Amino acid sequence: MKKTLLIFVAIFIAAFANAQNSKEKVEFKLTLRDGSVMNGTSNITNVVLVTDYGKLDVPIKNVSSLEFGILPDNANKQKIVSQLKQLSNTSEEQRKASYEELAKGSINTIPIISDFLFS
Repeated sequence: MKKTLLIFVAIFIAAFANAQNSKEKVEFKLTLRDGSVMNGTSNITNVVLVTDYGKLDVPIKNVSSLEFGILPDNANKQKIVSQLKQLSNTSEEQRKASYEELAKGSINTIPIISDFLFS
C-alpha cells in the first residue's frame, strides 16, 4: 500500500511539474516599424513554420529570436531604383516627381530603398 501511494504521489508531482512547464510564459521584445519597442510575456509554446517543403514545429524554449520583415517588390525594383537615382537630379521638378512617385509606393518598396541607401 505504501509503495502504491508513493508511486501515485511521484506521478502526481511529475505531472504537476510538467503542467507548470507547458504554461511557462516566454519573455519577448517587440520592435515596431516606427521604432517603438515593447517588452512582455507570451504563452506561446511552439513556433510553427510551414514551407513548400513541409512543416517545422519548434518548441519555443529552443528559439532565441524571431525576425519578421517586409518582402521586397522585386517586380518593380528597377523602376524604384530609377526613381531613387532621380532624387539626386539637379532639376527640382524631377526630384519632386520622383519623391511623389516613391511616396505612392507600397510598403514593399522599403527594403529596396534601404538596400539602395546602404549600397
